Amino acid sequence: DTGEGGEHDYEAALKWYTLAAEQSDSDAQYFLARLHYLGLGTRRDHGTAVKWLALAANKGHFGARKKLHELLRVKATLAIEERLDSTYWAKSRTNEYGEEAWVEDEWVVDYITDGEIHASVNGQITHGDRLRIRFVEGNCNVGNIITSVYTYNDHPNIAQIEDKYVNAKFMGADIVVKVLFSNPFLMGHSVFMDLGWIDKNSLKLILSSNNAIALVFVDSEDIKITKYFDLPRNKWSSQGLYNAVDKASAMCNTLALAKWR
Repeated sequence: DTGEGGEHDYEAALKWYTLAAEQSDSDAQYFLARLHYLGLGTRRDHGTAVKWLALAANKGHFGARKKLHELLRVKATLAIEERLDSTYWAKSRTNEYGEEAWVEDEWVVDYITDGEIHASVNGQITHGDRLRIRFVEGNCNVGNIITSVYTYNDHPNIAQIEDKYVNAKFMGADIVVKVLFSNPFLMGHSVFMDLGWIDKNSLKLILSSNNAIALVFVDSEDIKITKYFDLPRNKWSSQGLYNAVDKASAMCNTLALAKWR
């Protein structure tokens, strides 16, 4: 409870939530984000709110993940990207915006809009299912890890898993992944997945700890994901990861400045 007795209560709540949030308490991080977003006990600060939401979401906090998706409009952004992919995936290019040509098994900065920058690399099991790290304007030091899963079997009820959480092992660690949405693609469907948000430096250390970045989806009592994914695993190279992540983050920081030119 952030208090309803006036500004003094909010200032006290801000103090104690900050102390707990800095000790990695995900509930405190979530409520601290709310205070910053609404300007309770402090000035409104969307960027700081997103930062604390991202930290809580990365620990699996359900409310933080839900609010983060709402604030950053992930689904709308990726739906646009999916439509672009019908022509974009057919070619590699370097253009005037700094998007780099795709290089086999090497991370590049390959998607740039007015509000975000993506670094990505091709899949080594399912080639077209790239692993992507997106940096969003206003929160350029925290990356959102996303990927897609192409499944060619006919799954008439695949939309039922949208907005659900499924179990997975990522780099050997147990995680929970959110199913964003699915689209018909070629002979089957392409399903977009959100692996969470993590600060840039931790992200680089985790993803470069092995030569290959591995993801395996795991059945649970709630969702038997192998019913929907005929190939529930992929892996990606970490070659060029450091440079691509640093470049994408730096370019993200220039987005707001560019709008004022």
